[in-house]
Amino acid sequence: MCPPFSISTQGALNENHRGRHVATAIPAGSGNIHADGRPDSKLCMGGRLLDLGTYMQTAAHTELAVWQTTMLAEGIDPHSPVDYRGYVNIKLRTAELLRRFRGSAASCPAWLADRIQEVADEVERGLETRNLAAHGAFFLDDPGKGTLGAAHYFARGQGRDRELFEIKQAVTRQQVEDAIRAGNQLLHSVIALRQAIQDWRYPNGTPDPSPLPTCEDQRDTQ
Repeated sequence: MCPPFSISTQGALNENHRGRHVATAIPAGSGNIHADGRPDSKLCMGGRLLDLGTYMQTAAHTELAVWQTTMLAEGIDPHSPVDYRGYVNIKLRTAELLRRFRGSAASCPAWLADRIQEVADEVERGLETRNLAAHGAFFLDDPGKGTLGAAHYFARGQGRDRELFEIKQAVTRQQVEDAIRAGNQLLHSVIALRQAIQDWRYPNGTPDPSPLPTCEDQRDTQ
């Protein structure tokens, strides 16, 4: 859940399409080592893997904060195992989580509802970029320029309008750095929103969990 850079694709795939990634982008072999033991220059991305990990962890923490913000906005019992389990199921489905996050605005005053919608819009714009970062097979597209390519596909549309698209672009180092910076800004925005909703929902602080019943309590009810 991080802001995007512009993703370019080829036209929708059809029955005659042969992907450029099938044989041309990634040389045969396993991992990033050739059969003779030489490292594959296209797959030795060095510090780019650290950049990718930074971006993905930023997105993961943004998703966690969005999930927590949704629970606070909807006002669930923070100590109910049943409520909590239900929200865990929501977190496992990104599209459902974003839908619930948007819908939680209805439970908040207008000034918070507007901020929820703004953040939700920004998160939605970044879903394809996060999907590419998580599932794309990256390689050095042009070692001289330091640009990255990625073998990956997207599905866009629903039902009969659903079409498949192949990634067709080179990603520059500047785009990667910009995506990380924007992702970090989004994470801070979600954290600030979470705090604002918590302060509104629980002006006197988050309630403590109810104490567990004691043996004395059980004897009193008998």
